[in-house]
Amino acid sequence: MNLNRVVLNVFVSFLLISVANVAFARPSTFLPAEKEVFAIGDLHGDYSAMVSILRAAKLIDGSNNWIGGSKTLVQVGDQLDRGDTEKQILDLFENLIVQAQQSGGQVLVLNGNHETMNVELDFRYVTTGGFRQFEGYYNNSITDSDVVSLPSSQRGRAVAFKPGGPYAKVLSEHNAIVMVGRTVFVHGGITPSHARYGIDNINAEISEWMKGYSREPSSVGGSGPLWNRDYGDDTLSASDCQQLNETLSALNASRMVIAHTRQRSINQACDGKVWRVDVGMASYYGGRLQALKITNDDLIQIVNQNGSISDTGFGGGGGSQCDLLTTPNDPVASNVTTSSFTVSWIGVAGADSYLIKRWDSAAGEWVDYKTVAETSLQVTGVQDEKVYLTVTALSDCGERSGTSGYVTITMQVDGGQCEALAKPNTPVASSITSSSYTISWDGVSGADRYLVKRWNEAKGAWEEFTTTTDTKISVTDEQESVVYFNVSALNSCGEASTASSYVTVTLTDGSGGGSGTCPSGYTHYNGTLNADGKASPVDGGYYYASSYGTHGMENIGTSLTMSFYKWKSSQWELKRSSTTSLSYTSTEGYYYPYLSGTPGATYDICLKRP
Repeated sequence: MNLNRVVLNVFVSFLLISVANVAFARPSTFLPAEKEVFAIGDLHGDYSAMVSILRAAKLIDGSNNWIGGSKTLVQVGDQLDRGDTEKQILDLFENLIVQAQQSGGQVLVLNGNHETMNVELDFRYVTTGGFRQFEGYYNNSITDSDVVSLPSSQRGRAVAFKPGGPYAKVLSEHNAIVMVGRTVFVHGGITPSHARYGIDNINAEISEWMKGYSREPSSVGGSGPLWNRDYGDDTLSASDCQQLNETLSALNASRMVIAHTRQRSINQACDGKVWRVDVGMASYYGGRLQALKITNDDLIQIVNQNGSISDTGFGGGGGSQCDLLTTPNDPVASNVTTSSFTVSWIGVAGADSYLIKRWDSAAGEWVDYKTVAETSLQVTGVQDEKVYLTVTALSDCGERSGTSGYVTITMQVDGGQCEALAKPNTPVASSITSSSYTISWDGVSGADRYLVKRWNEAKGAWEEFTTTTDTKISVTDEQESVVYFNVSALNSCGEASTASSYVTVTLTDGSGGGSGTCPSGYTHYNGTLNADGKASPVDGGYYYASSYGTHGMENIGTSLTMSFYKWKSSQWELKRSSTTSLSYTSTEGYYYPYLSGTPGATYDICLKRP
């Protein structure tokens, strides 16, 4: 036997093992700027969504191998829960980490609050398929009380994710926070106190806990950077932005990239100092697929599902800074004659121009018609009896909003013109049962008929429900527990008035007690207001934690004011208030239902929690 060859083989084997260990070592918290950095938000157990967005960004090929070369990918936490293909996600990331390193790139997978929840053996959001994927990790020789105390279907997952378990160790090699150049990435959000404590310290203590070497650190709790939602709300206050600026200054960072709080699309706040990338990609939420792209630690763009790139106007050495645009309201027609009309709409903040599309009945599709800088358009020389138009807002950064609903313009036949109609009053619901109700409103002078629209929660839009010449409609066989309607008046030209405010219809199911009955999905509470005229109907405390969904309160027999507060930063923030009925749809967080009225008075209300 050749001794030199044996020594060489041993050395090579040692070298390969060392390389493998380096490949899976936890990355540094602070990394240099890279030419191209991509960030994606919450995946929540949807392997298909992960693969689709990484292919769109040209980071992996059709066989799911790394083709990103020297590029950097950051997944900003929450790979786990709510979906059935979590293991595939974790395993593919571990493969991509190695492949990217071999190509001169890097894949940085961050821990979110759902990763730490699983290490805590908090399985509230695990699906049946999620438990099934890890069943093989348990056997009857295991006596750990934290494991065997769980239902048998959950024990395999507990073995895999408990501190020191095989997948907890995988997660321990992922950071909670990472800085690439002057961009800091974190699942929830970093405050000045987190920055003072040290983000490297936070990474180290979470890693040691996941390995089973230490106790659970406070940084994984509700006030830590994995749960924080200070920068995720639709609109941030001046104090929110000031706090963000203080944090970035302490870290010597230019911007923060967060996930955790779902958005309609990737967007920014505080003049580009924070970017929100959780767009609900998982099938559980049915959101869009998008990735954030940062070039040379400066130019910021968005990668769409089809691989196209949208400019945001931030970075790149020129151009104004642009917010993502909101969808215009439905346009309104006026001054309708036999061959002309005017269509107008409310301007969108940040819009540079508007694209008008017209329905081509022969082609059976919407076609580009005009692009205008104003918020109205006069159309002449019309040959059709009816014209259908929509509006999309455009920015000088190339950003495009969603498309409005369409307006129907019915041309005059005698050359006359129609006057604009007044906005109808808010409709009223009556004769409400568990499956039927009546909606009525006051008539509008000059109205030929009325357009009734219903809110589609899944699409997040108002949809046409019916038209009627009457001032009421009756609905039977209702399947939903809460529905919303508004009404517009139409004149003989087909021109619609401004839509009324909406009415909320909460159907009953005969349950509950006290002096009234509660709608389906609500819980009945009654009691007495405190000596200060205040109370909260929450069992065991005054607030509750909630996932994304709709909160509601109905007053069914008392005189008081009902309010919903949401915890933000260090105080409760008022979200809704009413004396009769209120509804509020929002993200995960802590909520405080608050009642106020005459001290010592009784209350009788219904409360809905997601």
